[in-house]
Amino acid sequence: MLANNDIQSDIVTKLKASALVTALVNVNEVREAQWKGNSFAYPNVRVSMGVQTPVNNLSCPIVKMTFDVLCYSENASSKEADQIANAVMLSLNDKNFTGTYVRFIYLRSTSMESAKAEDDRTWKSIVKFEALVQKK
Repeated sequence: MLANNDIQSDIVTKLKASALVTALVNVNEVREAQWKGNSFAYPNVRVSMGVQTPVNNLSCPIVKMTFDVLCYSENASSKEADQIANAVMLSLNDKNFTGTYVRFIYLRSTSMESAKAEDDRTWKSIVKFEALVQKK
C-alpha cells in the first residue's frame, strides 16, 4: 500500500498547476478535503481520498484507488460549481502523470455529479476518479 497523504498531495499539486482550474479557483483554495484552516474562501476545490487496494505484491507495488474532487461555490446559481467540476475533469481525465511521491499509470474519471445544494448558500459538484498508482 502507498501513503494516502502522498497520493493526495500529488493530486492537489496537479490541480494547482492546471490553468483550467486556477482560472476559476484561487490556487490557494485547492486543498485536501480534511484541511481545517482559519480562512475558507469560495469557490474552492477539495480532494477527498477513497479506497485503496493492492493490485500486486511486487517490490514496486501498484494500488487501485478511488478519489473524489469536491467543487464548491457560493454563487446564487449552481453554474460555477459545475464549471469548476468540468475543469477538474478535463485536467485529470486520462492524464497519467508522475508527481513528487507517486506515478499515476492510469487515471480516469468515472462520473461527474451535477451541483447540488450543500446548505443554504453553498453548491457542491463532485467528480469521481479511479486510478492505478505506484511508488515513484
